[in-house]
Order: sequence, then structure tokens, then C-alpha cells
Amino acid sequence: MFSSTKRKFSALGLLLSLVSYTPAFQLAYAKRGIGAVSMKTNLFIAPAPQGGCPPLGFDRKAPNLLKNPSFEEIGPRGNSASLLTRHNTVDDRSAAAEWTMHTSNDRAQVTTEVVNSSRLAGGASMLHISAGSNEGGVYQIFARDNQGPELIVASVWVFVKRGRVVLATGNQGFTPTATFNQTMDSWELLTACSDGSSTNNWFVVYSTDVNGSDFYVDQARLSSVKPIRNQCRGMLIDNINPNVTFPGGEIAINGQNFGHDQGTKLPAINNNNQLNLLQVTRWTDTQILARAPLDLVGGQYRVLIYCDDSHRTSSNSLEVTVRERHRPR
Repeated sequence: MFSSTKRKFSALGLLLSLVSYTPAFQLAYAKRGIGAVSMKTNLFIAPAPQGGCPPLGFDRKAPNLLKNPSFEEIGPRGNSASLLTRHNTVDDRSAAAEWTMHTSNDRAQVTTEVVNSSRLAGGASMLHISAGSNEGGVYQIFARDNQGPELIVASVWVFVKRGRVVLATGNQGFTPTATFNQTMDSWELLTACSDGSSTNNWFVVYSTDVNGSDFYVDQARLSSVKPIRNQCRGMLIDNINPNVTFPGGEIAINGQNFGHDQGTKLPAINNNNQLNLLQVTRWTDTQILARAPLDLVGGQYRVLIYCDDSHRTSSNSLEVTVRERHRPR
């Protein structure tokens, strides 16, 4: 298959895996049939959607909005195509039809090649991408600016031989939804889910390593997620008493518009995107009494109320402190 020549990430590449990454470059969209525009691109890691990724209830048979997602259709330039400069006067069409190359750095060549897929259960072809620096790769526009879906699930299989690779989606070059590869010399499915804060109209896979990246991509996919109606609109937490509790301790969630019965609503006490449901003992329209799970560890938590078990819509959240009980010696 591929040679297993591993390399250490550059200092910058390692930093990108730990903190938000905010490149700013001019991306010249060669939007086939949509019109050309140049814009600034920003990339950062958005918080994970509350319902997980993919969210609960996501229809895995939802239509794929990308064209030539398996890279099996060869573009008009043939099965190998390169881009050497960021200027929009050059032909930036990739070896795969419907996919456009990009580089932010002059003389940092991007090369694409359609080759036979070697991934088990993969398609007939995959796309080999070699980028000479960071911000080099391929993208596809699948909707007009500001007219794409707000909630999406994006994914692509990647095999990274060298460097660091990101999958990102967003609108007009702004990419609030992104995920990085975590492995080298093996196939990995990158999946990113938007939080509904903006529309999405483009899909990009590119290098984030200043020393360049060499990688393969197979079976890209982007589907919209059917929004779930907010069944608890107007629910507001005013305060939590006490705001310091213990595992198994009872807290009072005081606020407005909780409803006169619990129904599908689920109070939770979360830490670092880990879901911990509270045990409700009393429910009124303005106050909820609930107990914290016994297995909580000490730390800072956020208390909120989910509308239902999809965990995708909720009230506001307030911070509480959990302290572990000290056992007598």
C-alpha cells in the first residue's frame, strides 16, 4: 500500500493541534457557474454541537450535496494537475472534476492526482494531494453564498503520509466548523458538524503544516441535518442555589418558563462536553430541584436544560462548582 515513513510534526503543526488556528488568506473562488469572488478566510475550531457529531437522529441516507465525491470523474486537465501560485489568473482546476485547488503561498506548489483507491470498501478512485506548505489543498462550492444549509455533517476519509490536514466547512470562505487528522499512515474518517450559527456553502480539505503535507482523500460527503423544532423556547435559568455542590448533592435551578411539567426536558450538569443528566425530584414553571450524579469528579460545570433527548437545543447555562466529599480517615 503506502510507505510507512512517519515524521514529527513541525512546532507550528503541533501548536495547531492544540490551539485554535486562524489563518487569513485571500481565497479566489473559481465558482463554476456561480461567479468569481475573492475573500478573506478564517479557520477556528468551533465548540462541538450539543447533540454530538453526527447528532442523534441524523439521517445517514440524506443526499450528498457534493459533486464527484469519490473523485472518480477526471477533470478536463487530465488525471494529474498542479497549481504553483495563488494568483487567480492561473488554471486552478484539480485532477478531479468539480474540485478546485488552492494555495495561499507563492511557489508552494499543490499537485493533485486521481489514482486507484486502496481503501477497503472505498470507491474506484481517490485523490492524491501534495501541498508544498500550509493552506494548500482542494475545495468545492456546493451552494450560493448565504444560501447553504445551517446544520450540516461533513466527512472525508484521509490517509496522511506527511504533515497535518484539516477538513473545514463554512460560508464565503469563513470556516467555523473544522476537524484535524489524528493519525498518520492509516485511513481515518474526519467528521465535522456545524452548530447552526451560520450557513454553509463550501467544503475544503487542505494542509495546515508550514512544511507541507502529502495525503490522500476518498469519499467526501456533506449532508444537511433536518432542524429539530425547539420545544422549550423562552426557557431561562436565572440562578442556581447553591452554586457549590457535591456528587449526589441537590441543587435548585431557578428561572422562568420551565413549563408546569417536565415533559421531554432534561436538566444536565456538563463538563468539557461530557453529558451528565441530573435526577429531577421536583418540577415547577419557575424552579427545578435535582440531584447531581454520584460519580461526578471535582471541577467547574455548566448547568442547563435540554429540550429533549436529542441534546441539540437547550436553555442558557450557568456555572456551578462540584467539590468531592472528603472521606474520614
